[in-house]
Amino acid sequence: MRRLCIAALLALLLPLLSGCTDGMELEEHAFALAMAVDRTPAGQIRLSVQLLSGGGATDEGGGQSGGSGGESDGGGAKLSQNGYLIVSATGEDYPHALSLMTASVPRKLSLSHLRVVVISEEIARTDAFYPLLMQLQASCEAEESAYLVISQGDARELIASQRPYIGSRLSRYLETMFAYYDGLGYIPSSRLGDVMRTMTVRVGDPAVIYAAVQEEDAPQAQAKANPLDAMAGELPRESVGRVEYMGAAVFSGQRMTGLLTGAQVQLLRMLTGAFDQCPYFLGGEEYTLRQAGRNRLSLSQDGARAVLSAQVYLKAEKTLPADADEQALRAQLESELLAVLQRVQQLGSDCAGFGRLAIRRCATIEAWEATDWKSIYASAGLQVSVNLRLVEKG
Repeated sequence: MRRLCIAALLALLLPLLSGCTDGMELEEHAFALAMAVDRTPAGQIRLSVQLLSGGGATDEGGGQSGGSGGESDGGGAKLSQNGYLIVSATGEDYPHALSLMTASVPRKLSLSHLRVVVISEEIARTDAFYPLLMQLQASCEAEESAYLVISQGDARELIASQRPYIGSRLSRYLETMFAYYDGLGYIPSSRLGDVMRTMTVRVGDPAVIYAAVQEEDAPQAQAKANPLDAMAGELPRESVGRVEYMGAAVFSGQRMTGLLTGAQVQLLRMLTGAFDQCPYFLGGEEYTLRQAGRNRLSLSQDGARAVLSAQVYLKAEKTLPADADEQALRAQLESELLAVLQRVQQLGSDCAGFGRLAIRRCATIEAWEATDWKSIYASAGLQVSVNLRLVEKG
């Protein structure tokens, strides 16, 4: 009887050993690692993707796609670098460009491995940006965890300039690079899905990674007192890599309204508690700042005017000299944090997230929409208080 039970159990398990009928054959797909979206001089959308030319796509396929898209330079064939290929297609809008690319690439195009989506600043500053994101989301297999980047210039040139000059695989290189820069705090953590949801809900506003391609023959920029108080494209540096990621594109509603430098993004992340640690300078002396508690954002009323307040908890580490001035450090931090809040307020962007406090006071969506939060935010008073503890490093 026992043997019969075991045999019956094994028979029931046999279906679990069957092969997958819908498995993905790697040689039958062209996996896109990066995507770029630009507007042509004629007002059409040019879609470009970066493929591994040695696997899912061939040089001939890239040339066909670029030619079909109406690119005078032959599309990706001229832009292939280090085993990676850029293919492009042009259409009246994103769906038409994607349809043309799908029809002209000699493999099934897969967006399931996207690591980064780059959109030109020209598009980001128009009302076409949000509809484009929604069309991206509707794309088959589009990866929402991909980083979203705004390019100062041509987005296709930016992804064509990407190369894994440290390491060998571009996919791993991009993942590691963005995680590292995110940890430093000089760029926002802008994932495609998160940005779309923030714009759809309309409670706050997103800040998106800003990038630029360093011109090969451009004169080197002059270093500022804080060299990271700068934007991508103006960093005083020399490197094998031409692509610079620094600062943020700030949005109000569904379109880009301005920029923050790398140092300003760092301060914004201090306000929201979205950072671990970072270097900070006062009078030439370097400190290491760490989060020392949960920050508190609050919304109050001063008569008819709203007041937005931020209580920031920080710990500053330093090899303490006899003249270490905790009060001066606190005063400078409060001044710079307040300046960042004023900057984003001037841009009409609630990327610090005060809207999440305001919506809690509304019982219904209709009540929230009737409050006209944008107008309240634009005229609100701002306050920043820093709770700082200075400790000896080590």
